[in-house]
Amino acid sequence: MGMLTVFISILLILLMSLPIYAESIESIKLLKISPQDACAIIKNIDGKMQIIKMGDLIGNGKIVEITKGRVVIEEKTDSGPETVIIRLEDGKQRVERIKKGVDKQPLLLRPQ
Repeated sequence: MGMLTVFISILLILLMSLPIYAESIESIKLLKISPQDACAIIKNIDGKMQIIKMGDLIGNGKIVEITKGRVVIEEKTDSGPETVIIRLEDGKQRVERIKKGVDKQPLLLRPQ
């Protein structure tokens, strides 16, 4: 193993032991995604780096998916549940929010 690999391994072990605190999902910066390990490295608003993985709680949400180029979080908001997708493309972060609506039964029309 190279010296850099050992350093990264030690850094990952240290970061995994820290709890995740974030005021909101928008306050974090996604730095690196490792889909094969199902984890990602983020930077909090206070500048601390942390590793996130499936099932971790972050802000008012829970991480439900980590794949190549994105992290998906199910978040509880005042207006109901939302799916938050944080995409990392060419080093740029983009946050998408998808509101989950209540499934409504379609109106049945009486034949005329």
